[in-house]
Amino acid sequence: KSDRQRRGLLATKTTMTVLERTKRDAGTSYSHSGAFRKFLGRLRGSDPTLGDEGGRVLRLKRYLPSDIGPKIVDEVLDALAENTLVEALYIQNFEKGMRDDQLLHLAQVLKNKRVWALNVGENMRITNWAWARFSEQL
Repeated sequence: KSDRQRRGLLATKTTMTVLERTKRDAGTSYSHSGAFRKFLGRLRGSDPTLGDEGGRVLRLKRYLPSDIGPKIVDEVLDALAENTLVEALYIQNFEKGMRDDQLLHLAQVLKNKRVWALNVGENMRITNWAWARFSEQL
């Protein structure tokens, strides 16, 4: 390669583009936000002003960005396990955050027998194997 090409490659390796600087790992920094921590506290504490119908219907898309990661979903499911009000849960279209482990985690939460209505669709990264385990656990 020419000297120019080598210098061009070196510049490419040491200079970050705007996209590289703004790119983030989905859902990692959100867990430290005050708004998320407050949401978890309200969910854990069974706040009747969270969601609709006195806290009985929870649409997570109203409170969480769709690009959250699996760790955030796990934290939400842990808080939901402590909640005594939510009966209907909308947890659809969290494609980056809902994976096999989170679906199985959700199945454990559902065993508390508080949530009886569920929308968990449009989570395309969940395998058929996990869906089968989920349905067996229900």
